[in-house]
Amino acid sequence: MNQDVVLLGTGLSANGVDGVELADDRLEDGFDGLDHEVSRPLSLHYAPLRHPGIRLRTAAISRWFEEADPSLMVVDVSTEVAMLARLASVPVAYVRLAGLRVDQPHLEAFRSALTLIAPFHESLETSLASALVV
Repeated sequence: MNQDVVLLGTGLSANGVDGVELADDRLEDGFDGLDHEVSRPLSLHYAPLRHPGIRLRTAAISRWFEEADPSLMVVDVSTEVAMLARLASVPVAYVRLAGLRVDQPHLEAFRSALTLIAPFHESLETSLASALVV
């Protein structure tokens, strides 16, 4: 069975890449990855309130879910997109980066995924036991 692969992301069109262009979700230039919110659900890393880019981005992804009816979505790092896909009943393969990933958002993204992809050599894996030794 042949399946199309569709890229979703920010800056695709500016780089001549076909796909679903997503609104920028960064708060400002020099973005540090933090949303600076006082509180957020434990299953989310980045969830700034009243951000038009976030609303446009999640709407575009949700629209694509409805229109494309994907058989699988590979999520590269976003715990939030993994959870959105799960809420929309789309199976997820989640890319797990090397290192200790035991924070609540990562654990929930892992739980929500159909499978995990860990694209690194096993020697780069951080064991929980060695990471906790001080």
